[in-house]
Amino acid sequence: MANASFLTAFDMGIGLGSIVLGWVSQFAGYAAVFASGAAFVAASLLVFVVRVSRRLARPASAER
Repeated sequence: MANASFLTAFDMGIGLGSIVLGWVSQFAGYAAVFASGAAFVAASLLVFVVRVSRRLARPASAER
């Protein structure tokens, strides 16, 4: 179930991302597409770091 949910979300991101970024390129140009892509990557990195910060801060000996 989790694998299917992940892959469905991934496929929807590919499909909707193509449509949205195509619309952005039509109205704002390719520079805006690359800037918005970079913003999405930065936002994803921020979410990742916030969600796993407790695990990253925990000493290795505490995980056993």
